[in-house]
This record gives sequence, structure tokens and C-alpha cells, in this order.
Amino acid sequence: LQSGGRVHVSGNAGPQEKMHVLPLRWLRSPETVVASEVSPGLEQQEQDWWAGLAVDGRGKAEPPCYTESFLQGASRYLLTSSDTQNRFDFTRAAFDPQLSSELVQALHKRYGGHDYWKCSAASLRDMTANPAAVLLQRVLQLSDDEWEPSWQMQLHIGQMYHWALEHILDPEKALPEDFWESASARRRILEEEALRLARGSLRMFSPLSKLEIEIETEAMIHNLTELLPYIQPGKDGAQVEAVEQEIEIPDSEFAVLWNGRIDRLDRILADGRIILYDYKRSSYPGPKELKPGKLDASDPFPIITQPQMAVYLRAAYLLNWEVAEANYVGLLKNEDDFSKRVRPVVKKLKDDPDFSLVFSALKAQCADYCRRFEDLDFSIDSARTRFRESSAFRQVLRHRYNVR
Repeated sequence: LQSGGRVHVSGNAGPQEKMHVLPLRWLRSPETVVASEVSPGLEQQEQDWWAGLAVDGRGKAEPPCYTESFLQGASRYLLTSSDTQNRFDFTRAAFDPQLSSELVQALHKRYGGHDYWKCSAASLRDMTANPAAVLLQRVLQLSDDEWEPSWQMQLHIGQMYHWALEHILDPEKALPEDFWESASARRRILEEEALRLARGSLRMFSPLSKLEIEIETEAMIHNLTELLPYIQPGKDGAQVEAVEQEIEIPDSEFAVLWNGRIDRLDRILADGRIILYDYKRSSYPGPKELKPGKLDASDPFPIITQPQMAVYLRAAYLLNWEVAEANYVGLLKNEDDFSKRVRPVVKKLKDDPDFSLVFSALKAQCADYCRRFEDLDFSIDSARTRFRESSAFRQVLRHRYNVR
């Protein structure tokens, strides 16, 4: 069961016969873990069993992939089963002193080193959806095996689009005069960009095969040839000021250090206002995900499910930038009308013109984010609908993690 300083914690071998593993240093009592005879191919049964555990804290009497001796060992893991309150115990009380000390060091290495905890839109979103996943993936640096290859592939394709747009819309890059008016001119530049990526970044950093790269770069050329006119800077009397703009801004009111990247920042020449862009690999968040709200009574306060644009707006506020508009762009959105791939956000928030409701919700989320770090509390309460409906929730319960 143990190999190379790791311990396997799931009986399902998964694609390419990869096992799910945790490093031994995070086990509370590794001597209790014993080898067990398991067989792969029980994916659905395993999923159903853990799903039952998430709902009622018990699950079926006989889990499909684990022997009794294995389960007795697994109960001593950092990943413990739920208690009588149906809370999965990722709290300081569940960690022994040595483990607590190591976790504090890991937290400060990743998020500390400043007066405030570092906070990105992605880490805030993940903490809201599943605190235990933040502990496992972001702090302990464990990663989920690629159980959904098609979803993983979309991530890599989305990255390709980001690289292309970053290079083409770089303020320092001179585009042909007819670039925005001529589809053939745009296609010519995009073909050059696709070739550059295929020979460089895609070959070095992407797991896409040669055939996949050929297919997806051709699709990208078609998509961006049609989409680019709808995100043309000059349409709003603006020019691109920055692409992939890094931000690191202390926020004393929210007690966090915002960090991350803004995909694109335009500035309107006439009045100095800015236009923000956030590229999404497929669709963009709907109105309910942009505005603060509760899924049901189990949410303790209104929550912004997808806080990316809210964080952008907060950063603009702290930098004294007046925002004219903020746009989501669905790069791979299944929509033939390319104008519908661009969604303005500020117009959707017309009932909150100064963003006070958005900032109030964001502040509450930040307070909970910081509290969890301070208290070493990464518990996930299965009574919370928001946690139970998170796709990462079951992955945590099923120990689906591998060392990066």
C-alpha cells in the first residue's frame, strides 16, 4: 500500500492505472494503515457510497472498495469521517500539535508573509464552495487525478486562447490597419499566432497531443476571427492599457491582500474611465452567480458564488479607478451569435450602482476566509446545501488526491 513516501487512499485505480495518494507526513497514524485487496472499475459504486455519506453521515454498511481493516486505518487520517453533528472534521481540534504546527507553516508559506492574508478570486471562490478543498489542494499542494479528461482538456484549450489574446492585444504590438475591419486580416494574424503557439508554449507546457493542437488551433482561429470585433477596444473610445495585469493590493477594510491578474484593462481616452475584461473558457456566470444571495437558509449570509468580477471591481475601487463597464467573454461558449458571448456586468448591477451590496457580501466572505485560516478551520458541514452541491465536495470525501 505504501510506496515512495506516499499512501494510497482509494481502491479505484482510475485512468492509466493511477492511484489516489496522500503523502505520509499528513497521516496521523500511518502504522494503522494496512494493505488491502481491491479491484479497480468500481467507480460508480464508490461514488454512490460517498454520496450517501455526504447526505446522511453514514453511507452503506459495506463500502464497495474498502476492507474493514483499511477503513479502521483510514479513520486515523487527516481526512476524518463526520461526527454526530455531520461535520467533516478539518479543524484544529482534529489535528495533533505537530500537525497543527506544520499546517500553520504551510499556510503562512502560501498565504502569509504580509500584514493580511493573501486572497485571490479563485481562492475565495474555492473557500466559499469547499473549505476542505482549499486545505488539500492549495495548502497541502495535493491535486485531484484527471478523472474528467474532457474537462481537463477544456482548461488547456482555454489557456491557449488566453495566450493568443494576451499576445495579439498587447498594447506594444502593432496590428495591421485593416485588422478590425477585415476578417481575412484577422485570420492571417491568428494563423501566425497559432503557429507561434504550436511551436512554443503549446509544445512545451500543454499536454495536448499534436493532433489535438492542430484541431483546436484551427477552431481558435475561426472563433477569434468572429469574436474579436465584439471586444474591439476602439468601439468604446478606449484603448488597451494592459493585458494580464497583475494586482497586489492591500485592503485594510476587508483585512486581505488582493492578488491575481486582470485579463484585460482598457482605458477610455475621453474621461479616463476603465473597462475590465474577464475571459471565461466556456460560458460566463449567470446573474444569480454575480449578485449576492443565499441558496437557502443554510447559507449564513448572502454569498457571491463567482466572485471574480467582484474582486476586479474592488481592486478598481481601491486604485481609484472609475469603472465604465466590466465584461465577461465566453471564449468557448456554445453560441453561434458571437455578440452573445460578451456579457456586460455593470449594467446587470444597475440596482447597485456603487457596488455597495457586492462589496458588503465580499467583505463577509473575506471575514469567513480569514477566520478559517486563523482558526485552522476547514470543516465542511454536509447540512450546507452549498457544500453538498459542490463537485469538489465529493472529491474530498472520496480522498481523490495525488501529490503534485
